Amino acid sequence: MSVEGQPTGSSGGAARVSNGMERLIPIVNRLQDAFNLLGYCPIDLPQIAVVGSQSSGKSSVLENLVGKDFLPRGSGIVTRRPLILQLINVPENGVEYGVFLHKPDTKMYDFAQIRTEIESETDRVAGSGVALSPDPINLKVFSPHVLNLTLVDLPGATKVPVGDQPKDIGNLIRNMILDFIQKPNCIILAVTAANTDLANSDALQLAREVDPNGDRTLGVLTKLDLMDKGTDAMAVLLGQVVNVKLGFVGVVNRSQEDITKSRSIKYARQQEDKFFLTHPSYQRIADRMGTPFLAKRCAEILVARIQNALPEMQSELSSLLTTKRAELRSMKELTDVTSKRKFLLQALMSFGERLRDMLEGRAEDVGYFDELVGGARIEYIFREIFTVALDEIDILDGLSSADINTIVQNVGGLGGGLFIPDEAFEMIVRTNVKRFEDPALQCVELVYDDLVTMVQSLTTDELNRFETLRRDVLTVVSSLLLKCLREVKQEISELIQIERHRINTDHPDFVGRRGNINKLRWEIEQDMKRQSSLNRDENTARQKAKERSRQRCGYAFKKGGKGIAVWQKRWLVLNGMVLTYYKSNGDTVPSGKVALTGCSVDHADGETGKKFSFSIKHPDGLIKKSFFFYAEDETECLKWITSIRAAVDGRPLEEEEKKHEVDLGEAPAKIGKKETLTTTERMDTQIIRRILSSYFDIVRSTIKDRVPKMINLALIHRIKTETSTLLVDELFTEERVAKLSESEAAVLKRKKLAETVRLLEEAARVMETIRNTASLV
Repeated sequence: MSVEGQPTGSSGGAARVSNGMERLIPIVNRLQDAFNLLGYCPIDLPQIAVVGSQSSGKSSVLENLVGKDFLPRGSGIVTRRPLILQLINVPENGVEYGVFLHKPDTKMYDFAQIRTEIESETDRVAGSGVALSPDPINLKVFSPHVLNLTLVDLPGATKVPVGDQPKDIGNLIRNMILDFIQKPNCIILAVTAANTDLANSDALQLAREVDPNGDRTLGVLTKLDLMDKGTDAMAVLLGQVVNVKLGFVGVVNRSQEDITKSRSIKYARQQEDKFFLTHPSYQRIADRMGTPFLAKRCAEILVARIQNALPEMQSELSSLLTTKRAELRSMKELTDVTSKRKFLLQALMSFGERLRDMLEGRAEDVGYFDELVGGARIEYIFREIFTVALDEIDILDGLSSADINTIVQNVGGLGGGLFIPDEAFEMIVRTNVKRFEDPALQCVELVYDDLVTMVQSLTTDELNRFETLRRDVLTVVSSLLLKCLREVKQEISELIQIERHRINTDHPDFVGRRGNINKLRWEIEQDMKRQSSLNRDENTARQKAKERSRQRCGYAFKKGGKGIAVWQKRWLVLNGMVLTYYKSNGDTVPSGKVALTGCSVDHADGETGKKFSFSIKHPDGLIKKSFFFYAEDETECLKWITSIRAAVDGRPLEEEEKKHEVDLGEAPAKIGKKETLTTTERMDTQIIRRILSSYFDIVRSTIKDRVPKMINLALIHRIKTETSTLLVDELFTEERVAKLSESEAAVLKRKKLAETVRLLEEAARVMETIRNTASLV
């Protein structure tokens, strides 16, 4: 079986691979060191991550592998930063010591000092509390008693916060563990205590999330010596319970008594060997149990993973190095006037080209999957914001039939007219077409704002190096945008004026064009007849009865509300000794009634502060209540007072009205609009409403089509085509070439980039060594 399969127990195979590991794993460690100096790992390096709960014995397993006490101990979260542990085998007589990557020149021979340094370095980055940090600590341990091996110790998994631990500590640790073990080249060393329920193992559950088939999971069972008497874990160790392709290895760690009495790990290993060799169940598989076998097994798997991943790793590193070298070349220091002149011209031209690519959807380094960007955003403004807003405008909203009839009468002047006047139609068109102007101008502003944001966020490698030049470029482009904005807004306002002052009644889609009015009148007349026929049978008898008993009806304003003067328009009907009022003419359910028996009615301008007002007051002894109304003009007010008085006195209305037949009085200061229209007037207003609706739909369609085109031509197209030329004209001068100077940030970036290329080149050389060494393993 392959080295990543279930171990066969053959020591010869392990020794043969171990000889290769002596050369291969330390070289991979050099590659890892190079990436650690780089500050990030650009490729997925093969590594073994140790995962387990806080009580699984994970730390003891690592210390057994090293053969030294060196990890911090205590309750709660002890491991708060990942620990990359590189074990390096030295000759038999060599000295054991450790070296931290952050202190490369300090060899620590005292492993208690190593423990203290881990604690101090953790506190330095993560703080002295219980906070976590994904920034790893790198430790190399040189010893004749270890195999070449690299392990990553991760914080112990937990679910319930203890003490002052944050409430979400479980998720924080879980996410950190998953960040490591989800990488395809990561071997998962899942540590679980044998005296717990394997189904609830945190390590195995986390491993199953990222490695459901168990292809890269190696199980470790600890605390086999603490299981209940008469029980064993043979079924688990033989792979009969949990399916992990790399198998299980059982180990026995030091007991708490061993730790308290400071018994050596060498002693613990002797006790571990004795346990497996003498246990009635485990003795037949003792050669595949214990810490030494676990170390060999981990090394075998790691070497196999390195060999399998090598081609992809080399390809990724080569691609990254090529990219970084090209980036460094693009940031080459400008040392003479010729290079500065060439650079400046290229910087100005590339900004214009990049802006054009953004608008045309050709920018390559933009996240096209997350949101709309560039020209797509502007198209969204045209289609989903501007067009929808225009469709929602109801030009005839608030324009009642009475309003239209009043306009018709006003434009008819003295003597009126026999036909629907064109002037009424044109007056309404000119007044209301202007309502399209504001959304059109708002659309321009939205596009302008989007372009400004796009320009300000636009970056190029050249401008990022020269902050002053970048500011000047933004100033020039912003001025061009502002100039275009003013021009296109003026053009749109002129478009609205054109639509207002040239009313095209010959448009093929206009229902009111010449020759169509008679047809339209006939259609409306038929609609009105059909509607009238539907209601006639139901309403005729009731309407006739009402008309016989009705003495007066019409609109007036009634004072209502409790303590607040609220005047409400109501339809008043005077029938005998009852004044009934409705919300509008045609309602069948009244809003209220006033019994007129014994009431007095008189002018009430002084009491209400309203002209043309009158009151109806009940006498003392009855309900002691007053009602106030006001009419639209003096004539209407006088008629209501006369009619109500006649009703109260029991006299016919005609007798009361005769008193005023000779005296016409003064014409009202204001003659309001007529609320009740004749059949002819209703037909005329319906015709006007239809032709207005038709014409406004034509204008709406024109605005929806023309405004985006105008914005595109006068704003977007100019920005695309004129930016580069304008930048060169304004900024490509000898004075600016002479003053061209990089920002401090750009200088620092070039230095860091040069160091990155150096480290990647070193990594590439190491990779070549790995490839050559792997061919010999």
